[in-house]
Amino acid sequence: MRRSRLFLVFLLVPAPLFAQASTSLSTFVAAGSGIEGTPVLVGGALTSEMGRIGLRLGVGIDGRDTPLGGALRASGNEAAWAADLDVVGSAGGLVRALSPYYITAGLGVRSVTRNGSSSMTPVASVGAGYRADLVRRIGIEAETRYRTPLAGSTPVGSSGVEFRLGLSLRVHGGGDREAPRPRARRSPPPPPAVTAPRVSAAAPVVVQRVLQDASQYLGTSYLWGGSNPDKGFDCSGFVQHVFAKQGIRLPRVSRDQAAAGSPLSMELDKLQPGDLLLFASDGSWIDHVAIYAGDGWILHSSSSGGGVRYDQLSGPRGDWYVRKLVGARRVVGT
Repeated sequence: MRRSRLFLVFLLVPAPLFAQASTSLSTFVAAGSGIEGTPVLVGGALTSEMGRIGLRLGVGIDGRDTPLGGALRASGNEAAWAADLDVVGSAGGLVRALSPYYITAGLGVRSVTRNGSSSMTPVASVGAGYRADLVRRIGIEAETRYRTPLAGSTPVGSSGVEFRLGLSLRVHGGGDREAPRPRARRSPPPPPAVTAPRVSAAAPVVVQRVLQDASQYLGTSYLWGGSNPDKGFDCSGFVQHVFAKQGIRLPRVSRDQAAAGSPLSMELDKLQPGDLLLFASDGSWIDHVAIYAGDGWILHSSSSGGGVRYDQLSGPRGDWYVRKLVGARRVVGT
């Protein structure tokens, strides 16, 4: 029961060090861990992702030590546990709700207790998996990895393939990082437009105020995780800030802002000033947001553009945004 309590404490530990990253908690069941006499591990993991790269800390305990694990207790080890620290990367998705990922490097330990004596060995692992969104913030994960004891260690169990199935809950999202522009563009980014597109007088007053206020921040530096005009903005921090000044509360990160308001057609001639445009560099994982300013212009805080600026969707830079546009939302008047 002591290991069960430690496992629960692990799941509840906050992640202040990952305050500017997308953070998720997950639970899993793993089979084929290579620990002799332990058919199933039950565990949890804390994952912090910054763009396409992240760190994951996972702990698993012998399924027989859990409240539901009595049926698993048979001959073999008295107890077992495993822990891993993995570098994980996103491979992008073929469809929006299904994202492959890979474990580029994993280091961990495995431990067993027999007759009151514990043995522990370090292990290395590589693997890959798929993560599928079920509902907002909740997903299902399926993973396989190959584990092997490190050279010079005393093996606990053997090398082998582990299979894992679990549920994940995204509990925090941090700053967004706009994806790099196409490799063909090697010159410095062009200066921001200084003349605001004309906003129709027929536009709602709140939209006119949002765009007028947002244009005052032209030239403000880009800062990943930033939401303060004195220090800098990232894309979603900028959007959240200017709408909040007009009493419109939006989530902090672009992936959550993609669920705000009501969905729209992505045809430009059907958009109105003040609409939000969402972009995904890999076609599935939303990593940038901009405010539609009308007449084919967007107003945003761009990492490649150096900060808050206008960009014309029909211009040289606009081609990337048109190709990576994956959603549009209306948050005013909904």
